[in-house]
Amino acid sequence: MMFSVSRRNFLVGGLAASTGLAAGPARASDLVFRRSAVLPAPARRVVALEFLLAEMLAAVGVPPVGMSDPALYPGWIGVLSERLKDVADVGTRQQPSLEAIARLKPDLILGVSYRHAPLFDVFESIAPTVLLDFAPVPPATRLDSAFSLQTMIGGFVGQRAQAERADAEVSAGIARDAGRLAEAGRSGRRLVVLQELSGQDTYWVFTADSLSAGLAARLGLRFWPPDRSREGVRPLTSEDLLALDDCDVMLVSTTGPDVTLATKTRSAAWQRVPALRAGRVGLIERNIWNFGGPASALRLSNRITDLLLRAPAAG
Repeated sequence: MMFSVSRRNFLVGGLAASTGLAAGPARASDLVFRRSAVLPAPARRVVALEFLLAEMLAAVGVPPVGMSDPALYPGWIGVLSERLKDVADVGTRQQPSLEAIARLKPDLILGVSYRHAPLFDVFESIAPTVLLDFAPVPPATRLDSAFSLQTMIGGFVGQRAQAERADAEVSAGIARDAGRLAEAGRSGRRLVVLQELSGQDTYWVFTADSLSAGLAARLGLRFWPPDRSREGVRPLTSEDLLALDDCDVMLVSTTGPDVTLATKTRSAAWQRVPALRAGRVGLIERNIWNFGGPASALRLSNRITDLLLRAPAAG
């Protein structure tokens, strides 16, 4: 069976943003950049060209037959890796192999607009294709997008009910973390989440539309910075943290566990950061993914909660 849509291209996310049509939870239609007019119902042989799409397919019980960069997935994401261990390699996320995809005879290809928009027509010559753009329409965050995307993907593969159950389990887990923080008197603290980059004392800071910001709201925390960005991040240096004397900082690592927080924060600039001097900087492992789906969000929630509970109480 196949199902069709009235318009081939969905650009309503951009339209909603430009006309001021704000939403609460992210709507699935706002997250579709472009799609084939006819899709299989349900899809059974899906190729996933981005980590979070593979994660979501695994979460709803229909792992992809092929995915990009499968060897990198355990080290960078790790969620549900056991369900993806036999998935075929179809090249990199940035440069997928068309030959490898075609050999798998997929009935659906899932990609993302920021990497794969120029390849849509080529992908569609192989199989029906959906390209997603999960930048949320204000005031939603990427956490809202993750839940909406997982439910939509569950529908693509005939597992919408499983997707809704998985989403509910994640929401319940985050609520438990919020309860732990409230019981310990840690609600209302100001949270800053940084992504380590390759340069010394240079970082991305996750912005108010990020998955981290969505988690902060559900955990009962305040989030900094208050601004939004198209990518959910913007540049920041340790110097920028000097004025924030009441925050907890979570630093997402790009290295293995052999490089400690003390090593990462030994610069003169870091040593003047109030949060570090107060013992309120925590290190998050690189495979707790800020750009993932609901399962990744729950791991991040657990880790942030554990670190906040270990940190000294606010002065």
